Amino acid sequence: MRKFEWQAFYEELADKLLAYREDHCTLLEKVVRAHQVAGVNFPKNGKAWTVDDIDPFSVFALLNRNLKVEKKIALQRAVRDEFGVEAAVPTDFSGIPHADNRKAFLFPGGPRAGEYAAGLWRMFETALAYADGKCDGGEFCARYTQTEKQHGVNRNLTMGLFWIRPELFVNLDHCNTQFIFGSGEFASDFTEKYSSVADGCSDGVAYL
Repeated sequence: MRKFEWQAFYEELADKLLAYREDHCTLLEKVVRAHQVAGVNFPKNGKAWTVDDIDPFSVFALLNRNLKVEKKIALQRAVRDEFGVEAAVPTDFSGIPHADNRKAFLFPGGPRAGEYAAGLWRMFETALAYADGKCDGGEFCARYTQTEKQHGVNRNLTMGLFWIRPELFVNLDHCNTQFIFGSGEFASDFTEKYSSVADGCSDGVAYL
């Protein structure tokens, strides 16, 4: 029994995106077309840069901008049709973290965009391999630590990991960490034990 209505759709979509790891252009075309079909604006990467590359975490960030629910559903229907996702399109997005509407990409635009996107692709592949038992924790942690340091990533990486495998990875965005460490809802021994991630988590070992 999955925890969230959106989980099956997101997990299947993550698996589908792996097929585009060597064909970013086709992936970008499909994502742009899904936005057009849904009537949702496709943003620029920052104020000045048009988008000429894409990574799978940014695909999920685009889906999880703070849109009206009807727009979000329309976009996910268009994505379903583009990628052949068989799981039901979610209509309840409870528990899902939202990406900043002003920053829907996990890498900056500019001359190094392709380099940064490639790093996110490697993280995505490693995360799914770890979830499937095809790589060990050491490999995952090393990749996480390397990727988290990329410009534009930071704690957004934990959101991305949660979107693709929410029962395995935890989201440590600002909203969640404030609740965990500032609400008083968690026992002091718990918050003290995990205090190293209160301001985000740059180390893969601490994250995992």
